[in-house]
Amino acid sequence: IVHQAISGSSVSDPDLLLTKLPSTATNKLHILVVDHEVPRYDENAGARHTYHYICLLLEMGAAITFMPFVESDGDDEAAEKLEALGVEVLRQKAFNGEWELQHWFEWIARNRETLDKVFIHRPHIAGCFMSFCKQELGLPIWYMCHDLHYLRLKRQAELENKPDLLSASDQ
Repeated sequence: IVHQAISGSSVSDPDLLLTKLPSTATNKLHILVVDHEVPRYDENAGARHTYHYICLLLEMGAAITFMPFVESDGDDEAAEKLEALGVEVLRQKAFNGEWELQHWFEWIARNRETLDKVFIHRPHIAGCFMSFCKQELGLPIWYMCHDLHYLRLKRQAELENKPDLLSASDQ
C-alpha cells in the first residue's frame, strides 16, 4: 500500500520502484524533494509528513537531495539532522545570498541527468516547479499536497467572509 501511495501505481515488488536500469551508474534512485523549507518535524504536521516520507524513501534505498524553497531560522539545525541521515541538503547560501527561483531551475537543469524523480510538496511549490520539471526537463513528478488546500481556503473564506480567498480556493 505504501508503495502504491508513493508511486501512484500498483508495484508489487518494492525493489522495482526504487531501482534504476542496470545500465545506469548507480542502482539507487535519485529523488529531488522540494518543499517550502527544511522540515522541522517537531513544529508542524506538514514538516513531519515530509520528514517521514524522506525517511521512508531512504529506507527503501533511494538517494535524496532536498531543495528548500525558502530559508528560515532554524534551517541549519534541521538540515544537519537530514544530512546525518544521508540526505544532501541544498543551501541557498551556495548562491552567495543572491537566491532567485532561477538559481534552483539552473541547478535542476544542470543535474537533470542524475535525477530520476522530483517529489514536490505543497501547492505553491508545485506552481513554481511542476511545469519546468515535467514539460521542459521530462522528469517524472510525485506530488504531495499535505492537506486539502482548496477546501481549507474555501472554509477560511466562508468563515472570514473574504471573497478573494473564495476565488483562490477555486484555482
